[in-house]
Amino acid sequence: LFTVSQTQSALLATAFSLFSFHTGNKYCGTCGSKTKRNASGSQRTCEKCSLNIYPNSRPVGIVLVTNPANTRVLLVRQRQHPPFMYTCIAGFADAGETVEECVRREVAEETGLDVTDVRYFGSQHWPFPATLLAACLATAHSAQISREVIELEAARWFSRTEVEEALNIAGRKPMPLYGKEAPDCTFVAPPSYTIANHIMHYWLNSTA
Repeated sequence: LFTVSQTQSALLATAFSLFSFHTGNKYCGTCGSKTKRNASGSQRTCEKCSLNIYPNSRPVGIVLVTNPANTRVLLVRQRQHPPFMYTCIAGFADAGETVEECVRREVAEETGLDVTDVRYFGSQHWPFPATLLAACLATAHSAQISREVIELEAARWFSRTEVEEALNIAGRKPMPLYGKEAPDCTFVAPPSYTIANHIMHYWLNSTA
C-alpha cells in the first residue's frame, strides 16, 4: 500500500476491507446459519433468521504530539514499519472510551508521557484491519520518553526542519521506494495520502 499511487491505494483499501468482511462473516453470529451477500457486496444476510450484517470499522486514535513551544513533534516506529519510517502514535479505542481518552492512554502506554489539549483533526479509513483513524493533536509538557520496548522499536522528538525535509521527500513523484534505500533526511515520513502525513503538514503550516 505504501508503494502505489493514491488512487490505487484507495481502491486497494476498500477492496481489502470488503474481502475481509465477506471472508469473516460466512456464518450468522446470532443463529450460526450460513449467510449470503447481496448483489452489490455491501452486506450479508442470514439465510435462516434474515439478520442483515454490514461491514464495520474499529475506531483508532492517532495523535501528533508536540512540545509546548510547537517546535518539535514526537514520532514512533514499530518493527513492522518500512525501514527508516516514523509516524504518529496510534492505538485502538477500548469499549466505552472516547477518542480523546484513547490517545491520552496510548501516548502514556507507549512513551510514558502525559498529554493535554487534545483536539480533533480529521479521519481516514485504514484497511489493516478495517479501522477508522481519528486523528488528533496534543501537547506533552515533558520531553522525557519512557519507550514501551515490546511494541515500539523507537520513539523520538523531531524538529521542524527534520519533519519538513521528510515530508518533501515523501511528496515527490514517483513516490520513494520505502525500505529500498536510505533516505536523504533524518527519517522517512508516511506516504502523502495518509492522515499521519496530512497532520504533519498541518502542523508545519499552522505553526509557521
